[in-house]
Amino acid sequence: MRPLLVSLAVIVVLGVLAWFFLPEPKPLPPPEAPVVVAPAPVAAPAPVATPLVEPDPAEPRSDFTTSQHLADPRPPSVEAWLEAAKHVGRVCETDATCGRWQRCRLGVCLNRGAECTEDNACGGEARCDDGACAAGRRQCHADGDCAGAAQCFGGVCWKAGECRYDTDCDGGKRCYNGNCLAGVRDCAADGDCKAKQRCEFDQCKAGARECIADTDCGKNARCLHGACEKGARDCSDEAPCPNGRHCSFGHCDR
Repeated sequence: MRPLLVSLAVIVVLGVLAWFFLPEPKPLPPPEAPVVVAPAPVAAPAPVATPLVEPDPAEPRSDFTTSQHLADPRPPSVEAWLEAAKHVGRVCETDATCGRWQRCRLGVCLNRGAECTEDNACGGEARCDDGACAAGRRQCHADGDCAGAAQCFGGVCWKAGECRYDTDCDGGKRCYNGNCLAGVRDCAADGDCKAKQRCEFDQCKAGARECIADTDCGKNARCLHGACEKGARDCSDEAPCPNGRHCSFGHCDR
């Protein structure tokens, strides 16, 4: 019993000595603030290039604006416009609208025929109009040469308002330079005629077009209304007929 008491006494004494002589324990440091790591920024996706798709010219383009239309490399088909307009008097605006061997005169596609500077170069049944032979004799040079209120256009007297479209004329006639002329309109270009035909003054004539100038026909031949005729040209604007004779379709009248 006594040894147990002695042991307890020793423990108590050591505890008292430790209280007085041992240094006070240092306080624990405050806990560190947690480190927050920001997530790495997510890169925006790269833009995907969209391939340009050419519009189908056959599809309607109802979404066109004026600026888009001007920039579009495929304007409305001139051929389609001519096809719709060939049955009226006015079928062109510029020479480019007409066929390869035609010119635009007063809204009508005319075959160029022989080049000229005066009526005598075109023969008795034709006149020189705007540098090329046109069908029909000259009726005037100015409005004063025409009767009444008629006006002179392209060497022909016509009444303003007599016709503008073929439908303004009686049956069997067509509107040409404001006049109603005999014969319905067959064509506006060679392509409107059948094979082995050509378009001459709005009507289909037998024989495919062979020429537009004498040089297309070779030696000892001349170009007459799109066909090569035998016999070289005796006269022209540069080489008129002697003794006041009349030059008719490249030959001097006897």
